[in-house]
Amino acid sequence: MYGLNWVNSTLAAIAAEPIVEGLLTQLANTKYIKALVVTVTGDAKIAPDVLLAWLLGTCVMNFLALMTIKKGRLCLWGLIYFLLSADKKCRNPTDSTPAYGAP
Repeated sequence: MYGLNWVNSTLAAIAAEPIVEGLLTQLANTKYIKALVVTVTGDAKIAPDVLLAWLLGTCVMNFLALMTIKKGRLCLWGLIYFLLSADKKCRNPTDSTPAYGAP
């Protein structure tokens, strides 16, 4: 494909980062991913950039499928709001003492 060369080079650059490459290699060595790769490609090994492309492609396909359903769009808006919101707290509301002198 002529127009997607930048996607391939970007995925290869991301997959070449040591942390990402280590995670993808660890993920590729799990028995479920190995079984899936052998079933799909017939080969026992998969390159980290190809695995990253598969994972991102699966996420994009699920995102697009959810966008076609009304309840799926509602779920996606909730997920996006949760991920982008800055008002998440690690404490319960009852952890702090009430300010009795506050107006």
